[in-house]
Amino acid sequence: MEFADKWAEAVGQSLNYAAQTGKQAVIILIIESPSEEKYLLRLEQVTESFRLPIAVLAVRINNQPGGGVNRIHRY
Repeated sequence: MEFADKWAEAVGQSLNYAAQTGKQAVIILIIESPSEEKYLLRLEQVTESFRLPIAVLAVRINNQPGGGVNRIHRY
């Protein structure tokens, strides 16, 4: 689980944990404001471009439109 601006660190960390445990890599990205949606787009672009086996979930807080938990994609 990472805050949106730490999306790049979350990629490496999730892949490392998956390798160590043999479990699915997952990133739960916490988005606190609409201006942070750009980080989710960057994360999606990287995981899709390199076909990384990472499940991405976005948690939008502070009463944003579409607030709650949204599953973005899963490999």
